Amino acid sequence: MTSAYKTTCPFCGGHNFYVTPQNGMSYCFNCTHTAYEQGQAKQEKIRFHAVEDLRNYYTEVTAYYHSCLGSQEHAYLRERGIKDRTIEELKIGFCPASTHALYLSPIGIDSGIVNTTRSPTLADRIVFPYWLDGKVTDMRGRSLTDTEMKYKSPFHSAYYRGADYSFLTKTGPAKTVVVTEGEIKAILPNQEGLSTVGMPGMNSFRKISTSTYLKIVLCFDNQKRKRQHLLASIKRYAEKLSCDVWIATLPLRGKEKQDIDSYIMQYGIDSYKKVIASAVPFRTWLHYAY
Repeated sequence: MTSAYKTTCPFCGGHNFYVTPQNGMSYCFNCTHTAYEQGQAKQEKIRFHAVEDLRNYYTEVTAYYHSCLGSQEHAYLRERGIKDRTIEELKIGFCPASTHALYLSPIGIDSGIVNTTRSPTLADRIVFPYWLDGKVTDMRGRSLTDTEMKYKSPFHSAYYRGADYSFLTKTGPAKTVVVTEGEIKAILPNQEGLSTVGMPGMNSFRKISTSTYLKIVLCFDNQKRKRQHLLASIKRYAEKLSCDVWIATLPLRGKEKQDIDSYIMQYGIDSYKKVIASAVPFRTWLHYAY
């Protein structure tokens, strides 16, 4: 029988779609899209019985990864615009490929931090922890090379692991919250006082806040290619939110693709804040986008 393999997700386009012919099931760890072979019964979503224990474990692992952050990783983060104080506040770290006593924990495999051979899932990646009330609810690893998938999450679905919250989830009332994709794109505006949360992917939805907010603005990277995919993702996000949503469009400025973090570093935070201030209501955006 053919062994499990990874390919491109037919739903979100991300290359994190695991096909397991043994049970006729396929699952995307980016957008949670699940597919079943004909005649295969749909399986009920399962959640780990002790999510709080997972979070305590993630917090321990985060401290270890933070202690492993070396000069090369520090240099990379600074080049991306992340300040030293932010690195310390968020305990951004690095996952070595070597083994560690933490990986022998009975909860290690259920957390997705290690695989069945006790090897680290996020090996050789910079690790961004998802903090909430002093504990880590999730983490994502970013590769420093272009030879493999850029971003990777711990194994198992977010639902199973209790990874319910966005990156930099807000725990107090906020007048405006900007929602974007990715950790670095959320960090840079936050460093300059613009309240922003990051989703782990264009098709991954997480809780934005544990409190209240008056206005939500969606702002993602802009691009000419695959534009319909981008518009569809924005529409899905907006329709999942129960309150009024505004859409901010990052200007391309003559480029084929414009990234939020690159835009901020090139044109400054004030220019980006003007982009956010020029956001339009979702229904208005929908009229012009389609």
